[in-house]
Formats: sequence, structure tokens, C-alpha cells
Amino acid sequence: MRGPLHSQVESLYHAISKGIGKSRHDLKLRGEQDRQIHSDATRLTGYLPVWHSIATFSHQHYGLNDMENLEPRMVAAWIMGRVESGIAPATIRAYRSGVAMLQKALEDYHQSKEQREGKR
Repeated sequence: MRGPLHSQVESLYHAISKGIGKSRHDLKLRGEQDRQIHSDATRLTGYLPVWHSIATFSHQHYGLNDMENLEPRMVAAWIMGRVESGIAPATIRAYRSGVAMLQKALEDYHQSKEQREGKR
């Protein structure tokens, strides 16, 4: 991915927020419900803040400049830092949800990138 980490995170969010305005029921019938974000409220209060925090942490501690190179050890270290700070278990669960959706966004990005490169 190119550009500042902030822009990369935003691009990942927009790539997976395709479920906004669509029926969850219809997406569920097609098996696509858990691969898309359904509410733009998550932009400010849900996944996006988690993704930005992970990106910033990984840049500061591991020199990450490309979200494609995000590694599980970086995310694990970020989560452990949060756990050690004593935050509530419910908050950890919310973070885990954000991490899972970030993983899906990166998987979808890699898949679409491979398809684009295959067409060349």
C-alpha cells in the first residue's frame, strides 16, 4: 500500500465498509455478512480507532510503514499493552472484534490485489 499509514487505514476501512446501507439479512443469505461493515458509526467509535492505534503503535515500535506488512506479533504486542494497562474485559472484547475485522480487510485487500495483478 502507498501513502501515510492514516491513509492506508482509511483505504482499508472504505474497502470493507461496503455493507453500509445494505440489508444484513440479504448479505447473510449470500454468506457475506461478516466480511463487511454495516454501520458508519464504527468509523468514529468502533473499528477505525482500533486500526489507527494499531498502525501508530506498529510504526513507533516496529517501523511499520505499510499496512500490508502488519504482522500478528505487532498486533499481539499492541493488545498485550492494552491488557497490561488494566482496561476492562469488555473493552478487550471490542478490540478483538476490531482486530478481526482488520484481518478481514487485509485479506480482502490482498485478494483484490492478486486479482488486479493477475489481469495484467
